[in-house]
Amino acid sequence: MHLVVSKKRFQMLKIRRLISALLPLVALSVPSYAESIEEASNEKRDRLQEIRAYRQLGEMRFKKFIFHIYDAELRVAGSDFTWDHPFALTLTYARKISEEDLVEASLSEIARIEDKQIDAVEYLRTPLAECFADVREGDQITGHSLNINKAEFYFNGQKTCTLEAPGASKAFFSIWLGDKTMDPDRSRELLGMAD
Repeated sequence: MHLVVSKKRFQMLKIRRLISALLPLVALSVPSYAESIEEASNEKRDRLQEIRAYRQLGEMRFKKFIFHIYDAELRVAGSDFTWDHPFALTLTYARKISEEDLVEASLSEIARIEDKQIDAVEYLRTPLAECFADVREGDQITGHSLNINKAEFYFNGQKTCTLEAPGASKAFFSIWLGDKTMDPDRSRELLGMAD
């Protein structure tokens, strides 16, 4: 019996020594984890400040029949809009719309603009669903195009996703800014070319 107790005591001592040895390592890793969270938060804050510093090129109000749907604002990194330079499009919603409806409308428009069946743009459904959320009056979605393939999305200032696929950013933003947009007059307002 005495031998069993000493084996247990020996195992407990080993465990205590192991914990004592690992404790400083755990303590060292906690600040680095906290630092990585802080760095990510700073990066997001820096990106939002970068977007706000872009030059406002244009804005417009979108209505369907008599119903106000959203207001849009286009900001550009350079002096003019170009697909080759970063830009940000912010939509401020005036009514409640579900995430599913936003995704479906986006996919339908992308398919129409690209003269494709909706099945051909289905690869964007899941990424767009991650980017969007149900919106209500006053909510904002900002799409930040980094290049024709990559965009980041923010919901009320919080980053929701990065959309990255060949031509994905251009395909999405062509809904408002492309040559085949449904409402060329509103597009001209966004691009700062309204009369």
